[in-house]
Amino acid sequence: SVSGLPLLRARRLEREASAQPDAYRSALLSQSLQAAAKPAEAAARLLELQPAPPTRWTPELLRTLAPEQFTHLCLRLWQMRGLRAEREPGSVGDTVILLRHPARSEGLHGVVLSIQRRDGALGPSVVRELVGLMSEHACDYGALMTPGEFSTEARNAVRGRSIELKGWMTLMTELEALPDDARAALLGEVLARACSTAGPAQEMLRS
Repeated sequence: SVSGLPLLRARRLEREASAQPDAYRSALLSQSLQAAAKPAEAAARLLELQPAPPTRWTPELLRTLAPEQFTHLCLRLWQMRGLRAEREPGSVGDTVILLRHPARSEGLHGVVLSIQRRDGALGPSVVRELVGLMSEHACDYGALMTPGEFSTEARNAVRGRSIELKGWMTLMTELEALPDDARAALLGEVLARACSTAGPAQEMLRS
């Protein structure tokens, strides 16, 4: 009861009392705040679980690049050597790269076959495919590029031919030979390339 208290004081006490949340309202407010915080907490946990982006080139990174990323790496490595390198229009599957000298308006310097494989060694069939491309484009020089390795049979198949086999070890050597800033810039450039939405192709390894 507020009888006997001055009127102004009674009204002030009533306002203060009505301003205090009851237990039910307090519980609802607490639940609302917790629900609002959950998405932010989940996003923070997801960021913590995501691996940090690579900061240097490694053989493992080469093997895990998406085909589009690996092809871009191959193109840029040739361009850094002063050649015009471009993807052959309409090429499907393994990427065909055409090399030209900047000073020559006609004719090709060579043909490159970029092959992204994650397991196993590439065999002599890829050499035969490249030889066919070299003949088709009237080129005397060719190269095979892969983040994996080549079998002994594949290495024997290129003897006496102007064909380079560039596996992970050769690629790492070329990357390490770049200036530090160029190597770091190339890493960021390749990682920024859009990955294939279809995922890695499940193709049979060539024998």
